[in-house]
Amino acid sequence: VDRIIRAKNEFYPVELKTGKPPLEGVYPSHRVQLGFSALLVERKFEVPVVLGFVEYSQINELRPVLMDESLREDVHGVIEGIRKVQDGSVPQRKERCGRCEYHEVCR
Repeated sequence: VDRIIRAKNEFYPVELKTGKPPLEGVYPSHRVQLGFSALLVERKFEVPVVLGFVEYSQINELRPVLMDESLREDVHGVIEGIRKVQDGSVPQRKERCGRCEYHEVCR
């Protein structure tokens, strides 16, 4: 989790991105990454997370993402995909691996 905004008893995870943002909304991979962060925040603070943000620093903008059932399903689908891998390695998308901060860990 890159950052958490706290307002009273509500927690809003924030994913920080430095690359070029989409024209509107957030990239699907950023949405799923934020979904993982939301689940971690829920587990840590034992409160539901209904909203998070992707911050695109290049344009200094926070873009909201609802933590709805669709996003939860997407996150759990990724988790199940990882669990099904026989050798314990993370499935890779070759075109993105070189830019990932964890590419040396999961290769």
